Amino acid sequence: MAGELRALRPVLDAVNALRQLQAELAALGEFLAAAKSDADPELADMARADAQRLQHEIADQEQQLVLAMLPSDDADQRNAIVEIRPGAGGDEASLFAHEMLRMYQRYAEGRGWRLELLDLQPSEAGGIKEASALIKGEAVYGRLRHESGVHRVQRVPATERDGRLHTSTVSVVVLPEADEVDVRINSSHLRIDSSRPSGHGGQSANTPDSPVRPTPPPPGHVRPTPDDRPQ
Repeated sequence: MAGELRALRPVLDAVNALRQLQAELAALGEFLAAAKSDADPELADMARADAQRLQHEIADQEQQLVLAMLPSDDADQRNAIVEIRPGAGGDEASLFAHEMLRMYQRYAEGRGWRLELLDLQPSEAGGIKEASALIKGEAVYGRLRHESGVHRVQRVPATERDGRLHTSTVSVVVLPEADEVDVRINSSHLRIDSSRPSGHGGQSANTPDSPVRPTPPPPGHVRPTPDDRPQ
């Protein structure tokens, strides 16, 4: 029952807000109709301006009500995985990516969510090369799903001495947390492919196998492991 009430809360809030705006517009209409002859012209102009503003707000609120009444996706109630990567802009983009991560951290704290860093690769400039985080809470994915895309900032970096504007971009991917699935893979069904150095000497001379690629049967997903090389 409590879950159903939470699901209906956005619709109820939108209806109440729309009714309030409609009541204010009706009151202004009655005022203008009763004061056509003896009203202060300046006061009447202010009332007409308010009425026009309310008409625009009512149209916007009606659109919000329509969106609130749309059926929600089951995934909206799940936790979310947020991935952040700098794009164009070099070091400034990596700094912008770090600020985006801090923004999501503060937003999660403000809503009472819990953010767990899954991966963080810092850059030499003090920013990040890549970051991913799991955000846990109520309807996290539904709140953050529209954050996916490219975010852009134009500003003068602290290191810019000539006052020139720099444009930096950051890509954000928001995914619903998947359900846990037990997967059993028989090692006898795996095909293990590896590469060995072919040169004469050098740092790779003592590297046995790099990288190693285990490939299961069809559909043939490959999981390479090139990050670390055994010595």
